Amino acid sequence: MESSSSITQSFSIQWMRSSSIFRATFLKIRRKKVLLRTGITLAPWEFKTRDIRVGEYVGGQGVVDICKCLIKIDGKDKSAALIAIKGQTQKSWDMLKTEGHQCRLLRTLSHPCVIKFYGICVVTPPCRFLLEFVPGKL
Repeated sequence: MESSSSITQSFSIQWMRSSSIFRATFLKIRRKKVLLRTGITLAPWEFKTRDIRVGEYVGGQGVVDICKCLIKIDGKDKSAALIAIKGQTQKSWDMLKTEGHQCRLLRTLSHPCVIKFYGICVVTPPCRFLLEFVPGKL
């Protein structure tokens, strides 16, 4: 039986074309090289790291940090709350599952009394959840 690392391996090549460098990534699946023709894009609710500007620290406990931030949506800056889950402990994985489940539910809800879910940023660690910022104390 082959190990999982030998089943799927990736190979990168570079070539020159009209003074631009293009990069193709080949995946090796069951001893065959496969080239993706189209890249996999982000979902509408996924943000790139460069679209988020982190502001002041609001609070947090353990593996969770909460900050104010500005996010770029359709070219406009919006104020949001950023929930960052850091680390790779069992507690952080459990918190990540819980927040992911809550945000999956919030993504489908739209009501003035419910906090709006903007999206997530998982391009670079830590995992960040972006929600509507509501000022005040609980």
